[in-house]
Amino acid sequence: MLAARGGIYAGTDNDSQTTHVKSFFALLGITDVEFIYAEGLNMPSKELSIANAKEKMEAVLSSMG
Repeated sequence: MLAARGGIYAGTDNDSQTTHVKSFFALLGITDVEFIYAEGLNMPSKELSIANAKEKMEAVLSSMG
């Protein structure tokens, strides 16, 4: 699952998105959900966040075979 946000919310009480998406997928029987975040896109450090998200996506894709 990819998530892009203007602020930085992953792992905080303000991260309602992750909980809702996991619950939705669980209703469909999908319980192994991995999130890749591009956060802080409304902040000066957005380029680093985008680069980290791309790196994580490449790692996940390469592990899939």
